[in-house]
Amino acid sequence: MQPKRKRSPGRPHAEPIAAPMREQILQSAAQLFMRFGYEGVSIQSVADDCGVTKATVYYYFPTKSDLFTSTIVRMLGNVKTRILSILELPEPLQARLIRIAEQYLNVPHFDMDIMLAKAAEAMTPEQTQAMREAEAAIYRVVVDAFDAAARAGEIRDVDPAVAGHAYIAVMRIGNTRYAEEKPLFASTSAAARAIVELIWQGVGR
Repeated sequence: MQPKRKRSPGRPHAEPIAAPMREQILQSAAQLFMRFGYEGVSIQSVADDCGVTKATVYYYFPTKSDLFTSTIVRMLGNVKTRILSILELPEPLQARLIRIAEQYLNVPHFDMDIMLAKAAEAMTPEQTQAMREAEAAIYRVVVDAFDAAARAGEIRDVDPAVAGHAYIAVMRIGNTRYAEEKPLFASTSAAARAIVELIWQGVGR
């Protein structure tokens, strides 16, 4: 009979539970930051929302700015993944752009520029850069799609960077509301189609 191998001293093996708890914290933080902004959220409020101790949050994220950075990078990474999954569909570019716009308009969103401006003083240059790079990655996949469509002759030979940035910028008007809270468009589908039609007038053949 072989003797049992002794466990080496040190911190217990935590990998099986570390990722789920970290994700739970990031999910709660995302909802709170989107609702209350950077200044309106504390480590304690995130801990309370998760049902864990403040120390648990600090174990994964040493500072509030670390938590905020990881939250924004995660959110933008998820957006990029969803966009890529649509862009990989075997459909015309126009149809894929409508799908992306519909998804964008169907989920809560935030103005990253405003949020970052309010959090700027608390962020390190490295943290700000990490968030900007995650945002830029979204633009790159959209720009690549316009570039591929232009090379395939599906759209006119336009500057894909201009087309991609214009498309994302125009999507932001889809949730516009008047002072009396009436939406600019009758439905999400109508907004998505109007947005893509506007862009398509500039790039379509």
